[in-house]
Amino acid sequence: MDEKELIRACKERSIFAQRLLYTRYAPLLRGVCVRYLKNPDDVSDVLQDGFIEIFKCLDQYKGDGSFVGWLKRVMIHSAIDFIRKNKKYKLEDIKEDMDLAEDSFDEAEYLKLLDMPGYEVYMLKALHSLPEILSTVFSMFYVDELSHKEISSLLEIDEITSRTRLNRAKKLLKEYLLNYLKSTQDYARSN
Repeated sequence: MDEKELIRACKERSIFAQRLLYTRYAPLLRGVCVRYLKNPDDVSDVLQDGFIEIFKCLDQYKGDGSFVGWLKRVMIHSAIDFIRKNKKYKLEDIKEDMDLAEDSFDEAEYLKLLDMPGYEVYMLKALHSLPEILSTVFSMFYVDELSHKEISSLLEIDEITSRTRLNRAKKLLKEYLLNYLKSTQDYARSN
């Protein structure tokens, strides 16, 4: 069943089509949830809630733009809603203790990281090491390609705060990833 047929059948409330849609897109959308939530149980809850919302709102998808992009947006909204409602995730203001200026980032060093085995796993660990608000803004901006205007609207913060938090996240990720690079180089030299 191609994507258009699948969407049509889901809009007609076909249980078979809904299962197929879930089976086809759940792994991708779980990845969206993992970027926003640290706890595997929370990821599963948001994935389930997100699919309920997808099936409820599927009539709103008119075929304009990417269906996968639309699915991701619904899942992002589900993750943000979950974070807002759940006290253990803190989206309130954090102390902003750095300048608004962009932090310099040595791209050559970063590119070395991309070629290392296990980088993706370590990047996820690095992202999860950040305070929730920083990892959320980073994911929304770089991974989900939302503008600062969209981020500020979703998180109910102003655009300058969004930019500041992104810069703070980049600085902390840079430190984390460069420490990883240094530790792997030290390990390689010692063996």
